[in-house]
Amino acid sequence: MIKFEKIIKNIPDYKIFYTVDELDESTRQLEKEYQELVEVFKIGESRKGHEINCIKIGNGKRTGLMFACPHPNEPIGAMMLEYFTKALCEDEEFRDSLDYTWYIVKCVDPDGVKLNEDWFKGPFTVTNYVRNFFRPAGDVQVEWSFPMNYKKYIFDRPLPETQALMALIERIKPDFTYSLHNAGFGGVFWYVGKELPQVWDALRDTTLESGLPLHLGQPEIPCCKILSAGIYKMTTGEDIYDYLEEFSPVPAEEAYKRGTDSSAYTKRFKDSLSLITELPYFYDERIKDRNLCGRSKRDVIIEGADHGEAHYRRLEKVVEMIRPYISKENQFILLVEEQIADLNSTGKAQREWAEQEEFAEQATVAEMFDSLLVSRFYAALSTSMTLRAIDFELDKTDSVDENGINTLKAARLIVEDYLEEECRFLEKNLNYQVVPIRDLVKIQLESGLIVSQTV
Repeated sequence: MIKFEKIIKNIPDYKIFYTVDELDESTRQLEKEYQELVEVFKIGESRKGHEINCIKIGNGKRTGLMFACPHPNEPIGAMMLEYFTKALCEDEEFRDSLDYTWYIVKCVDPDGVKLNEDWFKGPFTVTNYVRNFFRPAGDVQVEWSFPMNYKKYIFDRPLPETQALMALIERIKPDFTYSLHNAGFGGVFWYVGKELPQVWDALRDTTLESGLPLHLGQPEIPCCKILSAGIYKMTTGEDIYDYLEEFSPVPAEEAYKRGTDSSAYTKRFKDSLSLITELPYFYDERIKDRNLCGRSKRDVIIEGADHGEAHYRRLEKVVEMIRPYISKENQFILLVEEQIADLNSTGKAQREWAEQEEFAEQATVAEMFDSLLVSRFYAALSTSMTLRAIDFELDKTDSVDENGINTLKAARLIVEDYLEEECRFLEKNLNYQVVPIRDLVKIQLESGLIVSQTV
């Protein structure tokens, strides 16, 4: 890895995240400055007509695809690609040593990213992040709307943004695919498409060098297969369907409501090596504490599930109250409604999953912290989006009658109280630190370089 040291060392000390317009302008400047190296071409348009472009750099034997903002609240990858594209152009030795032809999409969901931009410039606090957060429902997420035909289930409604990626994947058939995700709170972890034990330590070292903890709590998705500490097998829509089929009281074909992911789709055309590096904006040292907490894994999982159900049942009452006044173009309420609807399937499946014999053993402090505190961070995001859904309607009151306005205002007071309560709890009970953007870019870039060289 010595040949990457200079590149990693030169990552700028970014203080903010770039907006969609800033990313677009940077791409235009890169193309203008390096006309002989850079080709920029359109691969599609967003649902609101924003042009989605791909940057081609290099002429190596292998083909690599990197795309950022697969979920619109995940801009770390865009910052990594900002630096990576410039490094490729500026350093011929680095570019040639990788032996790749790179296809790079800085922002695949520009419409959604624009709805997150109010927290991109700071202040970087849990409260500011939660209050300005947006994420779409599962079936309208770019990463999770790839076509899927599995067992009794068919999903055939890929978004225009997803269709743009599908066409690019089919055209270039990448050897290496890097979907640039990130988490919000916790530690660092990876999803890898193949077992590569020779690089596990190197991946973990990228994190330890920055002083960040590994994520050693509960897996993000219950059906994740652990390959090594902090490293999971890439989990596809088909894997989640199988998990629901085994544990959900609702038939899997009804419980599962989205498509598959980019890694599964890419394998239709080539046995591509896929990677995801999940990174947090905030972390608490407890996420890496392997000491036993004195409670069983089953107990903490079930308590977390119980809190989640109580949280969404409380929100459900408000959603029922405002539903007649929510317009079709209101994107903020969709994920909240999906989470409420999923309580009878995924919530119960999680409890059933926790009844397995292996979960009778003691949980670590990290696992308890993840189940009981980090889960509340993510739950607060749904409260915030409910509030934003109400504000969306109140901002266009010409389409709502007086009774609707009064109902929305009353609901707003309720939800604002909920959100203030939740943010106070989080600020008091999370001993969090803000991760420097430079460290996040470093870990994501270095992880990609390490894994891409195994192809």
